[in-house]
Amino acid sequence: MQILNIAAAAVALAPLAAAHYDFPVPQPIQRRDAPDIGRGCAAEAPKHVYDNVARMANQDSTFSRAGLSSCTRPIQIDTYFHAAVPRNASSSYMSVEQMRKQLDAMNTAYAPNNIQFVLKNASRIADDRISDFTYTGKQGVEGSRNKALEAYWKQTRVGSYKDLHVWFYDTTPELLGICSFPDSDRPESEKWLDGCHVDGNSLPGGRLRNYNLGGTAIHEVGHWFGLFHVFQDQDCSAPGDLVADTPAQSKVTSGCPVGQDSCPSSPGVDSIHNYMDYSYDTCYEEFTEGQENRMHNLFRNIREIMW
Repeated sequence: MQILNIAAAAVALAPLAAAHYDFPVPQPIQRRDAPDIGRGCAAEAPKHVYDNVARMANQDSTFSRAGLSSCTRPIQIDTYFHAAVPRNASSSYMSVEQMRKQLDAMNTAYAPNNIQFVLKNASRIADDRISDFTYTGKQGVEGSRNKALEAYWKQTRVGSYKDLHVWFYDTTPELLGICSFPDSDRPESEKWLDGCHVDGNSLPGGRLRNYNLGGTAIHEVGHWFGLFHVFQDQDCSAPGDLVADTPAQSKVTSGCPVGQDSCPSSPGVDSIHNYMDYSYDTCYEEFTEGQENRMHNLFRNIREIMW
């Protein structure tokens, strides 16, 4: 096993006993460069997490257009990147330099929303046992059948609930990423299951055509802050993502179809430029003010005050 860090650290992996965990299932997103496989949402948001956000939304400014206001207190996130590559991978594959560029892309995207990411460590491990993330519906949520991968998560997930961890690998063909939501019921003993798992080919300069500018990690981190997809429920009359200033949207976006309006009877057009849609990376531009308030609210009231 070959390990490269920008901060000195040693990682040793050992098989762990199987365990079961009962907590929310994050939302995966499908690999968007694949042939037409529907490109739909692979899983809905966990009901109890969605319900908790709905209750909080009714109490904060994000659910009232009249109450929208800019967040002024900046958030600074200690960030840890981890890449697991095949043993025979070239040195340029999912490199530390690519991870640094990913951080730059995230900071560019989130800076207008008073959020900054500070890279505390970026590690790159060459180990065939953990270089492939095969999504089975629960992997990365309730642990993994691959015990070496579980050990990797447990030994690299340091810090607290307000610290961001992103793991990069080769992922199953229909998946680009999956990330956990803020959950006030999650115990500290399960912190190793908090974070984002992302296809490393989506890193800036990666191999995924149309998705290699870092947009996937930006999108997944939006879930980590508590944002749902802008097409949540895929129903023009449903509550959707519970953010007041994202127009109703019933269609998952593919590409960058300017002017797309899947809910013509509702105000506004589809949020194809929003990071929480499924657009091409070149199409991504923004989070809304309501999404900004939602991220700040959930971070201050859940992630910042837990373990």
